Amino acid sequence: MTVAIVLDPAYLELERLAEQMPIWAVDSALHRGVAERLWLTRGMADAFQGITLFKVSDERDAEVNCANIIGEVDLHHGIYSSGSRVATLKVIGTKPSNRLLEELGAYGFVKFEPTIDGFVARAE
Repeated sequence: MTVAIVLDPAYLELERLAEQMPIWAVDSALHRGVAERLWLTRGMADAFQGITLFKVSDERDAEVNCANIIGEVDLHHGIYSSGSRVATLKVIGTKPSNRLLEELGAYGFVKFEPTIDGFVARAE
């Protein structure tokens, strides 16, 4: 399973991305508008689809926000909720810092590929 974590509060492709995978996104005004529209038409998020918004104390601290939410993402989309682990994590809004490599490594992510807007982490 692939899950996205969107840390950029102004990310404009949220709706398109939601058609491809479940998303955890920083709760910004832009993201809330998209999420509420999709909740009305598609229903609430579950382990396999939809958008989940999460609150942060500082939208600009993407590294900390990513590190703080990965456990929830694993709980809601990993083995305990979906029956399989999260194999791929698409992170939008930050780069793979040493701290994130360590945090994500604790959840089995071992391969990291930079992208234009963040990175992709893959589990073995």
